[in-house]
Amino acid sequence: MHRSVKILKEEMQQGVDMLNWNALQVGDLVDVDGDYNSYPRTRITKKLDDVSRESALEPGPGFIGLDNRGDEFVFSIQEVDPSSYEKYAMAESRRVESTLKRLIKEYSHRP
Repeated sequence: MHRSVKILKEEMQQGVDMLNWNALQVGDLVDVDGDYNSYPRTRITKKLDDVSRESALEPGPGFIGLDNRGDEFVFSIQEVDPSSYEKYAMAESRRVESTLKRLIKEYSHRP
């Protein structure tokens, strides 16, 4: 019984990971929490079907991204903090909305 519960949990986690991997796109900002390091505000630059082809990580889906210093690194989907995508997406949409409002106001006052 114990073994089947463990297998079921692993299968469920893989399903959640694939949902997250499919939802994230190139250009998205995420926080990455790896085994040894944490990388806040990482910009996804490429999606990978198998990170082991690009790194020494275990096989599986992931990304190549740029950290806040501009250094490129490979990370797996399991290292992504799922709540960080929402945090950055909301902040970016508010910034875009503010910029659009400013541009509309600027152009509407032109002669």
